[in-house]
Amino acid sequence: MKPLHSLLKRQLVRQYGSLDDVPEAVQAFLETVNDSYLHFDEDREMLERSLELSSDELLQMNAEMRAVIQAFPDLFMWIDHSGRILDCRGGTASDAYAPPDTLVGKRFQDVPLDDCSAAFTHAIKAIAESGDSEIVEYSMDLSGKPAYFEARMIALRKDQILVIIRNITERKTSHKRIEEQRNFLRQVIDINPNLIFAKDADGRFVLVNQAFAEAFGTTVADLLGKTDADVNLDPEEIKHFRRDEMEVFRNQADKLIPEEWLNVATGEKRWYQTIKRPIFDGDGKVRQCLGVATDITMRRQAEEALAAEKEHLAVILRSIMDSVVAADAGGHILMLNKAAEALCVCRQADAIGHKIEAVFHLIDEASGKRLTDLVTTILAADEHSGVDGEVALTSPGGERRHLSMNGAALRGMDGDVIGLVMVFRDITEQRRAQLVLAKEHRSLEATVKVKTKELRKSLKDLQKANLFLEEANKHKNRFLSSMSHELRTPLHAILGFTDLLAGEFYGQLNETQQTYIGRINDNGKHLQSLITDLLDLARIDAGKMELEITEFPPGLTISQSVNMLNSQFRKRELEVGTECDPNLTSITADKRKFNQIMLNLLSNALKYTPTGGSVHVRAFKVGAGTARIEVRDTGIGIGKKETKKIFSEFYQTDRARDEQLGGTGIGLALTRRLVEMHKGKIGVDSELGKGSTFWFELPLAKSEFVKTRLIRGLYAGSRPGNMASRRLLVAEDNQTNLAVLLDMLSIHNHDVAVARNGQEALELATAQKPDLILMDISMPIMDGLEAARRIKEIPEICDVPIIALTANAGQSFAKKARDAGCVGFLEKPVQSKDLFRAIHHHLEGGITVIDSESDGAMNKPFRLTANRGHTDNNSNDA
Repeated sequence: MKPLHSLLKRQLVRQYGSLDDVPEAVQAFLETVNDSYLHFDEDREMLERSLELSSDELLQMNAEMRAVIQAFPDLFMWIDHSGRILDCRGGTASDAYAPPDTLVGKRFQDVPLDDCSAAFTHAIKAIAESGDSEIVEYSMDLSGKPAYFEARMIALRKDQILVIIRNITERKTSHKRIEEQRNFLRQVIDINPNLIFAKDADGRFVLVNQAFAEAFGTTVADLLGKTDADVNLDPEEIKHFRRDEMEVFRNQADKLIPEEWLNVATGEKRWYQTIKRPIFDGDGKVRQCLGVATDITMRRQAEEALAAEKEHLAVILRSIMDSVVAADAGGHILMLNKAAEALCVCRQADAIGHKIEAVFHLIDEASGKRLTDLVTTILAADEHSGVDGEVALTSPGGERRHLSMNGAALRGMDGDVIGLVMVFRDITEQRRAQLVLAKEHRSLEATVKVKTKELRKSLKDLQKANLFLEEANKHKNRFLSSMSHELRTPLHAILGFTDLLAGEFYGQLNETQQTYIGRINDNGKHLQSLITDLLDLARIDAGKMELEITEFPPGLTISQSVNMLNSQFRKRELEVGTECDPNLTSITADKRKFNQIMLNLLSNALKYTPTGGSVHVRAFKVGAGTARIEVRDTGIGIGKKETKKIFSEFYQTDRARDEQLGGTGIGLALTRRLVEMHKGKIGVDSELGKGSTFWFELPLAKSEFVKTRLIRGLYAGSRPGNMASRRLLVAEDNQTNLAVLLDMLSIHNHDVAVARNGQEALELATAQKPDLILMDISMPIMDGLEAARRIKEIPEICDVPIIALTANAGQSFAKKARDAGCVGFLEKPVQSKDLFRAIHHHLEGGITVIDSESDGAMNKPFRLTANRGHTDNNSNDA
């Protein structure tokens, strides 16, 4: 038995007292236990030796590891979860913090730049919670230059974190340079108009430029990683492209496709010349296929156009009657057209290669000599002019033909002569015709001499007739002016005195007197209306009437026209309505003439519509540039035959009835003329017993033929009944008109001086210095306008307002009155209320005058009329 282990021996003695007392039955068990104790000692000894050796190795390894860490350029730090630095080792990367021996004990997140602290704190917290690693990149200036660092943070144990800080400036700079190069290359290929692409072996796009993406109507990003099948709807194109690319992969060589077409995103078919080239990897294997496609659509179109032009030229050469010959620089024939073959009686195939002089036997018309140096002459001629002239040609059969010839050298792109072309035109028949024409020309010259003599006599007769017409037109104009004055002058007296009597300024009238005065006034105004219509027609015929174009709302103007006749409509118990299209906001016309047109049509409807009927006015647009105004009534109507004549002068469908109703046959004729002056048209739709619709249309845009405007005045405000007495000067040569004016002015007790001509007016104005002058225009010795001009030249009285009185107003007169210095004019016959308002305006300053060219302008010439029983003071003209 092996010796007992000392530990087992002590335990047995303690149990049995001595070794001899150990029972025999446990001997075998004791041997096994003893062996276990012995093996345990052996193992313990070996373990202790191993631990001793491992401790030495560990110390050696730790020393080696510290040396390795110290040799690394990275900075190694061990920190706890609060960020406190437990240990620190490192190389050049420590520049990002501080020397390692100064870092232990400090908080890791407090050492670098302030803007990194939050990122480090967040990373430490994340590692403490999850046990994962974190990477934080930051930058800082080192020696005045930017440096970039990476802090890689790894969880070691439950409460420690390893931080490895590495300087990545070189890597960052390298990446930046690579990115810049990539951007540069990207811009290079994107700015290239050619289609640039690269595909891998599976046909997927690994590179495309902007032009390629635009061709497919997509973006570069959307194409990468996709195949032709993803963006191209044409299976034939896809198959064709794939076949060429696989050939490049298979043959490992370039492939040039001279022409191929592609349906681009716009739906257009474009032609390209494409080269496909293999791209090899480091092992020499084809990794990708690079393609560059150049758009040759314009070149192909140009080639097609050139081919078509050549064919067109060939057709022209075959078709034209002139003979065309082309030759090289040596004069050898290259081409003949059909006409040239017929001229020289030689086929093109037989003529090619021969000299021109050998085929065309040409003779100089001037000298009669054979032309042998014609080619030399043409080739030596100026390149811009060539050679032309007339020659004769003798055919092989002996026939002589006369030709006009044009020849020019053909030059290449470098300007060198490469050949010539000659064009011959057969003028044989023309020469014969010229001989006949020369004979006829001589005969014609003799005839022209006779006809010229007759024409001169006719011209003299025509000049005499023109002079006679001009003189007649002058007499007509003077007649119109005289008639306007002579007819209105007595009316001025009639209506003036009637106005004074009706106003009961000289005593109260009884009922019969009032009735008679009313009838006199109505008939006087009717006569005034007739005179005005007749004179307006005469002015239009003589070309003396001018339009005063303004822009105004038609609805308001139509309503004003209706309101002027409201009392008569009510008297006849007629229902009146107006309707204006809201889209028709304005109309461009002579507002006074427009108002006159409306009053004529409304008066016509009033006359021929029975009591209890209706009149309706409607204004609306017809198309984009025309306004249409309709006056519809429920009157007696007009027959179809009469509708064609109704607008003729002095035409009346039923003379007795029309005269009884006050019609003269002038109003509608004048209305037509006024509409036509506006470049418009007028008509009527009517049926007997069912009423009539008179309509007229005017263009909305300003008519180009109207180039002048008239200044008007608007008169409103207080009644001039309380006007103060002033010192006035009245210049009037007609005694009756003077009496009317004096009676009107006496109502307000004005101090009135009277002049019988312009000279007297000038003298009295200078002597008395009146507050206002009423100046008649047509006066002997000196007319009113000249007198006004003279007064305005005298400083002492140049500010005295002058109101012109005329029986012949118009746009031209308004300008003359303004130029002479008049502040305005009144048209005869003058009504008392118009006279009082005009005087009140200029002496009391109570009324505003508005100028069509300058809003709110004061002291401009005004116009105030009492035509047809209404005045312009109700107008809104500007």
